[in-house]
Amino acid sequence: MNSESSSFDNIQDFSPLINSFSDIVPINKNGATSDCFKVRIHAKWHFLKRPKKAFSTNPLYIAAFKKEFDLGFTLDHPNIVRYLSKGADKDGIYILTEYVDGQTLSDFRLKNADFFKKEENIRKLLLQLLSALDYLHNRQIVHLDLKPDNILITNNGNNIKLIDLGLSYSDCYTEITGGTQSFGSPEQFTKPQLIDYRSDLYAFGKIVLFLFSGDTTISSLRQLPSRYKKLVSKCLIDDIERRNIKAVECVKRINQKNRFPVLLVVGIVLIITLLLIWTNRVKTSRNSITPPRMLKQDTILIKQNPSNGTIQNSKQKVIGNGNATVINPEIIKVNNQSKDSVTEIIRLVIRKRLNPNRYALSKVYSDINEFNISVLRKSFEDWKNGCNEDCKLLYEDYQSDISFQKFKAIYNTELDKINSPIQKRLDEFKNSQP
Repeated sequence: MNSESSSFDNIQDFSPLINSFSDIVPINKNGATSDCFKVRIHAKWHFLKRPKKAFSTNPLYIAAFKKEFDLGFTLDHPNIVRYLSKGADKDGIYILTEYVDGQTLSDFRLKNADFFKKEENIRKLLLQLLSALDYLHNRQIVHLDLKPDNILITNNGNNIKLIDLGLSYSDCYTEITGGTQSFGSPEQFTKPQLIDYRSDLYAFGKIVLFLFSGDTTISSLRQLPSRYKKLVSKCLIDDIERRNIKAVECVKRINQKNRFPVLLVVGIVLIITLLLIWTNRVKTSRNSITPPRMLKQDTILIKQNPSNGTIQNSKQKVIGNGNATVINPEIIKVNNQSKDSVTEIIRLVIRKRLNPNRYALSKVYSDINEFNISVLRKSFEDWKNGCNEDCKLLYEDYQSDISFQKFKAIYNTELDKINSPIQKRLDEFKNSQP
């Protein structure tokens, strides 16, 4: 490409637009090398961009302008700003695009913090951004300056519009590359010859961090929901040769991880828990473990053999010659063993009753984030309250074998094996919040 010449030199195709601008309004958010304006043409607002005077005669920036328009004019995607025209007037060359009534992602996040507390809102923006990136990459175009200031959020519908292809790379243009340090991939600044679509995916990972935490440092990864942590970690691999991920794969991962909403999972777990408690309540007496009424040790009595007068042990009701029955002195020892046996069997019954819930609860509470924490805390309290009631109901079958205080202590010991890991996760999340 000859950087000394530019298609902007020939403006006759755009003569109807020259000197037709009205209501020229400067836009505060100007780029480092460009001035930006909102202009009215035929009663419709457009966006006009031209190089700053300091760069208006620099062949490198003239070439960058040419490249931006030539790439942008070929694109037609709902989440990419439409390039309409290029030309020159008394103030120099310019590019004309559609005007987007909205604000940059940086400003939008600053002014609408509550919007980003809902994960479905973030998911919507990310999927739209990935759609735009996939469209570019399928046309061998890499944006290379993906950052919040180059992403507009429309006032109508809160949709994404990707802007500014000034640093974009394609198989036709390889001379001008760059990026923004806090979002750009390592190879953009150290090994530009390795740049490809994966460079944009690195910046996408930084955008995800920014949306959830307002930060782009790797330490903010802990603030992401677990379903995004693996995705972002894969995007932020420094070595581009190992960064094997595409936009379409990111879309699949986000959609798969959001297939079952947390509220639905929690609801299912609570229903299953209640069914298990009720079922076990009904079937406890038919359990493979000795039923409650059989837990009592049969009283070992002795009776006098009428034929020879000897004393014999018996587990049967006393039948004999009517003589007074004598209780074997060893019965105290036998009964002490029986109480220990009852305690152990009750422990096994409770453990078997509670354990089916262990995996389901552990699965639900493995993903705690700012979007589901209130729901998970409430469901955890409901679970504990339900267990308190279950303890009282279950004790009815054992009240003749053990005191309620001891029964409750056994129940709570087994329950704590399930609840302690959950409580630990909830506490760790609370402590991690700023």
